[in-house]
Amino acid sequence: MIVGVDVCHAGRNSIVGLAATYTPHYTQHFSRVYTQNLHRELIQEERDERNIEDRINIMSGFTAKALKNYENHNKKLPARIVVYRDGVGGPSMQKRVLEVELGKMTEAIKSYR
Repeated sequence: MIVGVDVCHAGRNSIVGLAATYTPHYTQHFSRVYTQNLHRELIQEERDERNIEDRINIMSGFTAKALKNYENHNKKLPARIVVYRDGVGGPSMQKRVLEVELGKMTEAIKSYR
């Protein structure tokens, strides 16, 4: 299964787009789009933390739904999952994505069922 994740910003919101393939040739995909409030009333550091937490919850929930969709179509779970993550800023954000987002997605995969 190949999973793609991207985040873009539109005014006072972030748009989180996720897609996951579910066919052997990766030609069909399960996708969802979520809108995330940027919590502009908070100071920058608090806002960043809250936005990251919200995004992690979105990604964890999507991961479980994508696995269920894959299993419904294939009667088994994927042997491998490759995640492409776009919309990541500089090195500090890349580190955070690897540590936090990927960790939570891994937890969602392990706890599925």
